[in-house]
Amino acid sequence: MSDRLKIATTEMHTGGGAVRIVESGFPKLTSSSLMGKRREVLEKHDAMRKCILAEPRGHTDLYGAILVESELEDADMGVIFIHNKGVGMMCGHAIIALARYAVDKGFVTKTNDKTKVRIHCPAGLIEAVVYSDYTASLTFPSTFIVACDVDLELSAGRHVQVDVVYCGVFYVLLAWNQLKDDIDKKELSDLVELGNEIMVLANTSIKLSHPDPEVKCFISGTLIHDGDDEGDDSKNLLVFADKQVERSAGGTCVAARLAKQFFQNNVELMEERRFHSAVVSQSVLKGRVVAETTLKLPGEDNSRQAVKVEIFGKGYYTGESSLIIEPDDSISMAGGFYL
Repeated sequence: MSDRLKIATTEMHTGGGAVRIVESGFPKLTSSSLMGKRREVLEKHDAMRKCILAEPRGHTDLYGAILVESELEDADMGVIFIHNKGVGMMCGHAIIALARYAVDKGFVTKTNDKTKVRIHCPAGLIEAVVYSDYTASLTFPSTFIVACDVDLELSAGRHVQVDVVYCGVFYVLLAWNQLKDDIDKKELSDLVELGNEIMVLANTSIKLSHPDPEVKCFISGTLIHDGDDEGDDSKNLLVFADKQVERSAGGTCVAARLAKQFFQNNVELMEERRFHSAVVSQSVLKGRVVAETTLKLPGEDNSRQAVKVEIFGKGYYTGESSLIIEPDDSISMAGGFYL
């Protein structure tokens, strides 16, 4: 049937965090800028975004990356991130997978020991390095602390103290140990509801700012962690978008944790730390703070201290797909569904 729409994808994961790479078949995006293309996806092709990620082709926690042209001359690849609520700004586990993909697919010329890959995403131009064993590292944009020990009152009347960190996106951080409970013994559904409630509360009560006017200042998710800021092998759980759960330890999460640890003198410059996923026990990402820097924020007299964080992981292939959408499939044409 010639009127069927086919969307070619490559499926990968980093630390259990899946990413569906959309290679062809997505409607042509006409904006000259990557941020303009991002708006097009949301405003003109949202049903297609949903159809690619939602059931019956995906699931509520599937992450996606649409390959697009970048207006930056030094970019090897352009990408727009998509999730169950819309379009994203930054995703560490996706960048790690895309870096290996870029080498394998010829976006860059592979060198013997390490190959640099420059990926233009909504958070900016991200430099990744792919090594001979296909592990990869990426250096995050300037990561900084927005607020510390902010008191939030939850619906049940309980108070929690949270931090807010920018790491390519804005996250609110909750140390689980303040609740006097074991994160491993809680139902995932309860943690998801808690994370979503905190994200909504933080977005209505915490003022955000960023030096780049193109950056959307809103909190994208809640990073629930075990509160271990001094040792290795700490655990992360990210709830973001519409109650979407990150399977890996989270590249952005590792950057946020390390920035907070560094500014609280709990980790040294170039000291490597390991972080585990709270939901996938085998999932590990490594990271380290590689440099200090400063940022000037709008309307502020003083500069803000920031750090550059390097994250290490490996993306793996899980499959290749040709997604098919038939014009009389009313479920798919409406964008699929989530349970």
